[in-house]
This record gives sequence, structure tokens and C-alpha cells, in this order.
Amino acid sequence: MEAYPDSFFHERASMSILLRRLGLASLAVVTLPVLFAACGDDDSNAAGPGPNPVEGGTPDGEAPLEPFKASVRRTSMGVPHVKADDLGGVGYGYGYVFAEDNLCILEEEILTVRGERAKYFGDVAYDLGNTGSRSNVNSDAVYRMLATPEVIAKSRATLDTEMQAMVRGYAAGVSRYVREIKAGQHEGRHAACRNEPWVRTINDEDMYLRFYKLALLGSSANFIDGIAAAQPLNAHVAPPPANLEKAKTEVGKGLAEIAPKFMAYRNGEVGSNMYAFGSEVTGGGGIQFGNPHFPWFGGERLYQVHLTVPGKMDIQGASLYGVPIVLIGFNENFAWSHTVSTAYRFTPYALTLKAGDQLTYIQDDVEKKITPVDLSIEVKGEGAPRAVRLYKSEYGPMIYLGNSAFDWTLEKAFTIRDANAENFRLIKHYARWNMAKNLEEFAKIQAEEVAVPWVNTTAADKEGNTYYADITVVPNVTDTHAKSCEVFLLSGLLSANAPGLPLLDGSKKECDWKIDPASPQPGIFPASQLPKVERKDWVVNCNDSYWLTNTKAPVTGFPKIVGREQYQQTLRSRLCHQQVLDRVAGTDGLAGTNVTADLVKQIVLGSRVFSAEKFKEEVLLSVCAQPTISLTRDPLTGKDVTPAENISTAAACSALQAWDNRNNPDSKGSLVWDELWFRLEALITSTKISFTVPFNAADPVNTPNTMNLGAPEVQQAFAAAIRSVTKAGFAVDAPRSAFSWRAGKGGLGDRIPVPGGFQRTGNFTIAQVDGVPTLQPDTGYGPMLYGNSYMQVIAFTPSGLDASTFVTYSLSTDPASPQYDDYSRAYSQKQWLKAAFVEADIAADTKTTLDLQQ
Repeated sequence: MEAYPDSFFHERASMSILLRRLGLASLAVVTLPVLFAACGDDDSNAAGPGPNPVEGGTPDGEAPLEPFKASVRRTSMGVPHVKADDLGGVGYGYGYVFAEDNLCILEEEILTVRGERAKYFGDVAYDLGNTGSRSNVNSDAVYRMLATPEVIAKSRATLDTEMQAMVRGYAAGVSRYVREIKAGQHEGRHAACRNEPWVRTINDEDMYLRFYKLALLGSSANFIDGIAAAQPLNAHVAPPPANLEKAKTEVGKGLAEIAPKFMAYRNGEVGSNMYAFGSEVTGGGGIQFGNPHFPWFGGERLYQVHLTVPGKMDIQGASLYGVPIVLIGFNENFAWSHTVSTAYRFTPYALTLKAGDQLTYIQDDVEKKITPVDLSIEVKGEGAPRAVRLYKSEYGPMIYLGNSAFDWTLEKAFTIRDANAENFRLIKHYARWNMAKNLEEFAKIQAEEVAVPWVNTTAADKEGNTYYADITVVPNVTDTHAKSCEVFLLSGLLSANAPGLPLLDGSKKECDWKIDPASPQPGIFPASQLPKVERKDWVVNCNDSYWLTNTKAPVTGFPKIVGREQYQQTLRSRLCHQQVLDRVAGTDGLAGTNVTADLVKQIVLGSRVFSAEKFKEEVLLSVCAQPTISLTRDPLTGKDVTPAENISTAAACSALQAWDNRNNPDSKGSLVWDELWFRLEALITSTKISFTVPFNAADPVNTPNTMNLGAPEVQQAFAAAIRSVTKAGFAVDAPRSAFSWRAGKGGLGDRIPVPGGFQRTGNFTIAQVDGVPTLQPDTGYGPMLYGNSYMQVIAFTPSGLDASTFVTYSLSTDPASPQYDDYSRAYSQKQWLKAAFVEADIAADTKTTLDLQQ
């Protein structure tokens, strides 16, 4: 069993005021009793005895099993190719092989959305990658309030009978594997959970709740602690702050405490990359590159699979854990990918309360009730269930946004309306995409359903067309609407930290979301009012807004709630564009000026560091002029160094000058640059460093540039960076593999080097930690917990489909599985998998075969 560091399961900090709101005196740092583990290939012709091919009877006295049948062949890296005569069968096969690889984390995700964490794990904190909470009791209560039987019924009702069978089939496949584990089969597998009582058979209701949780990843699921903390206080509204800028900063800190995952995405700490290249640059068919930067732990990982129902579906790609269809992928005619969009999926409302009644608010002189929701939560080790009371309005749950400005006082309270809480079309949409025949049909489906919950889309096809859309679920709030519904002071405090997010005045009915008859869901924008681009050269997204989908033709004219326009891009987005511009100009050191699949594979794992390319030379001219710097204060930590230390700069300057400005595993010098850039970034934020050439919307890739490095803090930053590196025991020219790695089968001592670096230093190839990077002795920054995940380069060539893929953290979370780290080791060496898609290639690469029937 692999041990994981505590940081996997808890948030690092909490405010005492927040803990009091949550009813907790303290929160101990703990490790959950579940250590992510799952399965692999033990049920194969090559691996010895497996399950009976046909499972029948009535297990555990239950009703007869619904009949399903599928065949599964695994090819290199354990990629499963599931084939069946119908959608129910393909779901069954997929559910079974996924449980082979990832049973424990799937079961944990399901018990999370069922609201049963505290029952089995106690009231401790948890972190599942993109979602988490400081309290299992909070989490259980919020999910029980949100994920209701009505949600299940509405989700199921959107699907036709075949799609419903696919969902039931997936649950049946998982359940079959659970029964086998509980019967003692698959010895040695899933050691972390196989004997735990929370590992049980599942049904389609569990699946629909899982889908619902995924739909809420960009909204309510990020605010679990804020929903739990929304409690009436015997206090009046605070007076306006004397220092507005300080108040904005404090609101930002509060948001980061109450909703750390939400703010991490908003601040660009987590993200994704994608390119779609068309015939004008390929000379033929399109090429699609996709690479979401999702967590390397928890349940929001991506799993590669190939699903085939002859005559109906033939799709390969990746889906988030527990989803029976492909979410990013390709077929013989087109390919697509996603990045997290800048659009908001929710709006908070400020409610004006009735005098003397904190559970009644006034809207246009009409009294409306805030409804208490009383829940009973079982907690491991406690003799009686805990009583928890949450609250909801007509819009949704009441919410606390992490700062006293958003307290539930005697006069004001706050609630949230979440558009994805009303979106039950997610699985229908993707199932239709999985069966689409061409890019035209693909785009038509997206416009009809408007069900993609929180991601941009790019696509390319065999005709050389490219497509971009942020046709997603967005509240219908125009800029004019938002302005007319502003709440004095509070709207500005919120938007300063979440630009474009409107806080609406709940005392006016006119501030409800507008309803457009062209939209498939009341209160969201229809497809015609959301960004879409179709081109023959290229489209790009690396998590900034739709504005620079292509630098030659910026996209404008959409509301701020969808995204910003004419604004400074992140360093990663700038590099994202720069790589394309360099390729078509022939200035990237590679052959020619056209775009091919092989060149794309080199580019996207080239590990370029944009901050170094743009600023290293001028920084070194400034800081290397002095052979010794007297360090008195670290600009990053703000701590004084007493007594002052004399720091020699010669070795660090030599290492940086020799560094190739890339973050490959063998790159030397990048560690000093990381530590230096973190400090320069702090000086930029505090305005100690400015740019002599400011941002220019007409030149967004190249600006801002040229730093003003005259401040003495710059020298201090360099000295502090050198000190940080040497104090941790690393040489200034240590290879990146020494401090950036992923743990293999052997645990934390088995280190697999990974290419790439941090978002904040301007890497395109991402390998990142959870939270603030902190250099530690021996382990460095490792293990890496976020970054490149499922990667695909799909090219449509004259000789057919050319597909290359990675799953950087491998297909299984069970250390006993051969698929636990095989893909990771290939990724470390940049050895792309030639993904088998056509029958001849699958047959030639088949490693194991499994026929399943019940």
C-alpha cells in the first residue's frame, strides 16, 4: 500500500472565525483511512484464474441481475477497448474494468456525494483534488441538501432508454467487481479498501449523483464550507470600511479560505492547454492537441478508454472517474478537448431581511422565506448523530463568502443560485457527442443542449476545420443587468477578487436571471449569445478567456460574466500563443513552418519557461553585477534575516546563464529561477517592480515587458533564492529530476522524474504542487500533485487516423496493479503511446482479453 502525505487530504490553513462558524473548536491535521488504491489486469487470460465469464443468480437475495454482455481487450499501458452490442453492454464492460483499476477512489467519491463521509471516516478534513472540505460533517450535510431524489429523477428523465441502460450497465459492472472482491477474489488487490464496509455495490442512483457532483465542480461544490458556515448572527451590518483597498484584500483572503479550489482556478494556479490546427497550417486534415491539467490524486482524474457499439458508437479518449462515456476524445472523423472556462456558473444574491425576522427577506414588498434544512449526520466514534441545520432560499443554499462583509446579519443575508444545479443534460450531451458522425453534428449538438458545465471546447476534423466554443451553462446576466442590480460596496468588493462575477440585489425581482426562449434551460444564455469560432488555421485556449482564441482575430462583445476582453494574459497563455506563432514563422528551432503531429508532440512537451525567455537576461544583468549580496530580508516571506548573511552569487549566475530556459528532467539551473521568480512575482504584486513597457491589448503576447529592476529588493530576492536552494540541500545546478517528481510503486522513495514546471513561472508543460510551492530538503517540491494529465495529439492524415496519448499518472490508483505507474514512466521519457483505434491495431497490441456477461 502506498502512503501519501497529509497534504492530500486537508487544506493547510483555517481562520479561527471560520472554525467558530463551522462549530469546530479545532481541526487536527489527519490522513484519511482510505489511501487511494484500485485494480488492474488480474482477470486476464495472461494473469491466471479470473472471474467466471457469466455471472448469474440472485446475489445476496436481491432481484435477478439485469442482463448485460461485453468484451474487453487491454492494449499497451492497460488501455481498455470495450465492445458490446448495445449501450448497456458497453457501460457494463466499462464499469467492470474501471473498478479493476480504481475501485477505492470511485467508492469514496460515491459515498461523498451520498453524504456518508463522517459515518466512516469521522469529522475530519478531506481533499479529493478539485473538491474538498475542512469537515466531513459539513460535506455530508451540504451534499444531502443538494443531491436529492429529485436530482436523480430529473437526471434520469433527460436520457432515452438506451442511455439509461448505459448508466445502469456501468453500475452493474462496478457492482460485479465489488461482489468478486467481497467474495475473496483478486487477492492482493485494493488493499486499502477491499475489507471496508463503505465499499459496496452501487446502482444508477449513485451514478446520477456522481454526475451531479461533477457538474457542480465550477460552482457549488467549491463552496461546501461557505454553505455550511452560513448561519444567522446576532449582529448588525458593519459600517463601510475606512480603507477600501485593504477591504478588497481582506475579502480576497476570505474567499481563498472558504473556497480555496475556486480561487486557485481563478488565480491561474491550475489550468489546461489545447490547440486545434486546420488545413491552412497542416496542409491537409486537422490536428487536435488536448491536455487538461487536472489533479494527480482524488476522483477528478481522467481515465483512457475505447468504447465501441457497432453502428452506433466508436469513440476513444478519457472520462473523469465514474463517468460511463468519453468526455475528451476522438473518432475516425474528428477530435476534441476542453479547458476550464473563465465564465461563471452562479451568482450570489444579497437578501434584504425583514426587521426582526432573519428567516424572511423582502423582494418588491413581498415577504419570502428562508427555509431551514435539518439533517442528522452519523459520525464515526460518536454515540449519537449530529444535528446540522443548513438554510436555503428560493435561489439555492444560503452562503457565507469568507469575510464579515458577507455575514448573515440582522439586516442582510446571502444566497447563491447555481446554473449547473439546474443542468440535468450533461450525460445526454456527451452521449450524443460520443455518437456524433462529424464536426458539424458535434457543433449542432453543443448548440442544442448548452449543457457543457464549465469548460471551453476546441475541435479539429479530417477536413481540416477547427472549432472553438465557450457554449456552456452561464447565467443570463448581461453587463447592463449586472450594473442595474449592483449592491452598494459589496458588488465591488467581490468583483475586485473575482472579476466579472456579479453580486445581485435579491430585493428586486428584476434582478433574477433573464429568460430567453432560445435557451434549453430557463435563466441561461442560449448558444447564439456565447462565443464560437470556426477557422481553417488554428484556435487556442490555455484558460484565459475566449478573447484570444486566435491572436489574428480577437473575439469581443460578450458579457463580463462570460469572460474578460483586452486584458493582460497569464504567462502560460502568452507562451501558449507564442509557440504557435513561432511554429508558423519557423522560429522555434524545428523544421519548416507547417504543423505536423510529430512537431506538435515535441512542442507541447518542450518544457519552455516563458518568464525565463522574456526576463532572465535582463534580471541577470541586474543581479549578477555584485559577487556578494548581504541578505537582510526575504521579499517572499517578509521575514528578516538576522544576522545578515553574505550570499555569493557567482555559482548561481553561472548556472542560470548555462540553463536552457526549459524545465526538462535534466535541465540544470531552473531551481534557482523558480525560487527567484516567486520573489520577483511578489515584488511585482507589491509594485516594487514595474514594467517599462506596460500591457498593450494590441500586442498581448509580448506585453508587458522590460522590468524596472532598480529597487534594492531585487538584489535581496536573488540572494534569498540562492539561500533557499542551498539551505534545502540542493546545488544551484541540480537537475530538475532531483526536486520535481511523481511517486512510483515503491512509494515516496521511488521517484519518477516529470517534465515541466509551475503555472506561475510561465510553463506550458505543467508539473505542480497543491498550493504554494515550498522547497523542502530531500524531496524538493515533490511529489507533484497537479499538471499534465490525459494528453492527446490526434492527426487526420492521408493514411488515416494518427493518435498519440498519455495518462501521466497512469490508469490505476492501486499500487498492486501493473498499470499503477507504467504510463508515468513512459511520460517521464516522453515516449508517447501510439493509441490503437482500428481493429487491426487493437488486435496486434492486445495484451489481455476478458468476456463479461450477467
